[in-house]
Amino acid sequence: MKTKEYNSFKFFRAYFNIPERIKLEWCVIKEYTEKEGVKLRLGIALNERLYIDVASRRFFTCLDAPCLQRTIYPADRINEGENYRYQSRENILSVVLSKHFIEDIYRPAWFDVSFMQEERLY
Repeated sequence: MKTKEYNSFKFFRAYFNIPERIKLEWCVIKEYTEKEGVKLRLGIALNERLYIDVASRRFFTCLDAPCLQRTIYPADRINEGENYRYQSRENILSVVLSKHFIEDIYRPAWFDVSFMQEERLY
């Protein structure tokens, strides 16, 4: 896959087997734990509760429990040169990531014949 394809919903539909009829949108994940405090991550929302945590490569649902809270905020992706800013629509939260962030996570998990010639994968 070309780099630009990793940053597309088309890629995520293929990788996670998501039907075309399901609307996808970028989101900022806000996760709170007593131990680690607040963490913000990039996600893809399938509805108001179900989302993909991009870095974890898996589905999660929002949760409001005493020791763990996970909330998603629909976001717009803004091109900022070498990075993308994922800005929540309420302008409360944002995550800034390299345009190669998704490729760095998913490329080694999506077989490519070039792996056979490379000495190592990072």
